[in-house]
Amino acid sequence: MDPSYVPIVVAIVTVFGSIIGNLIANYKTKKERIVSEAVEKKELENRLDRIEEKINQHNGYAEKFTDIFNLVTEQGKDIEYIKGILSGNMSVR
Repeated sequence: MDPSYVPIVVAIVTVFGSIIGNLIANYKTKKERIVSEAVEKKELENRLDRIEEKINQHNGYAEKFTDIFNLVTEQGKDIEYIKGILSGNMSVR
């Protein structure tokens, strides 16, 4: 091999080495980013599930409070009715 071609061969090998190294680095970075995004997505899904559970619990309490309110209102009416009977202003239903 003629010694004048050695720098050209070295330059070509260096360029191909750089290209291959860059491709490998990009592949690894892309793979890490995909894994990281998948982990973040799973964590977000888990957090949303916990929030949904809390909302469902809260909704259950709201329904119970509505029932209690209706019961207390009904009992208040019954008390007023009994007071009316005891005071002699009303007759028995």
